[in-house]
Amino acid sequence: MMGDLPRDRIVPSRPFEKVGLDYTRCTKATHLEVVSDLTTEAFLACLRRFIARRSKPSVIWSDNATNFKGARSILNEWNEICKSNRIQLFSAEEGIEWNFIPPASPHFGGLWEANIKSMKRILLRVAKSAIMNFEELTTLMAQIEAVLNSRPLSPLSSDPNDLNPLTPGHFLTNCAISSFPEPYTASDSLSYHSRWKLIQSLRDKFWNRWSTEYLTHLQTRAKWSVQNPNLMENQLVLLKDPNTKPLDWPMGRILEVYFPR
Repeated sequence: MMGDLPRDRIVPSRPFEKVGLDYTRCTKATHLEVVSDLTTEAFLACLRRFIARRSKPSVIWSDNATNFKGARSILNEWNEICKSNRIQLFSAEEGIEWNFIPPASPHFGGLWEANIKSMKRILLRVAKSAIMNFEELTTLMAQIEAVLNSRPLSPLSSDPNDLNPLTPGHFLTNCAISSFPEPYTASDSLSYHSRWKLIQSLRDKFWNRWSTEYLTHLQTRAKWSVQNPNLMENQLVLLKDPNTKPLDWPMGRILEVYFPR
């Protein structure tokens, strides 16, 4: 049976305070970076750029790729980078809690994996076999990021009088990222303090709409509606391997059960 949404996804917080990381959050806001190679130095530079632009996250979730067979060497390099002493020391100094999803369990990172799948689909359609330099690729990734952050979070309405649907961009910039620039209507009578209160009011309005429109939609049990018993210690199981026939699947025994948070 489908469980409740994780606490990190429903508690109001600033954009990118809780992030999911992959090498290629509650509002599905996406930040894309281009790196030059698979090294610790390149990743640290990428992480520093992210913090400089989006502020420091309190929690980072990333893959634990040691058990994947496809592109094993690259994924193992990525796993070693995340677990290296320099990265862990940097996280400790910055007060960042770094978590790894269980091996061979991509569904634990389903939210950001879905965003990356969308990014790759857009990239393949736009770039195809084009050869781009670093600057061109960085620009394209920024535009793809804007597209991903412009996707509606709530159902679209055919009524022209209804409000525009919320998007991840509303939580990042307090407006739709792909919208046309609004006319500048500065007023001398509006103080900086009043402007700040206006921004806070807009943020609260977006969060309230998110809670009533999008969160209730996520809580709908579209699948996994049948209750099944959980796995238990000492239970015998078959280890599914997509590369072998079912009759050749090895048998295993469950030593300990970890429940997702």
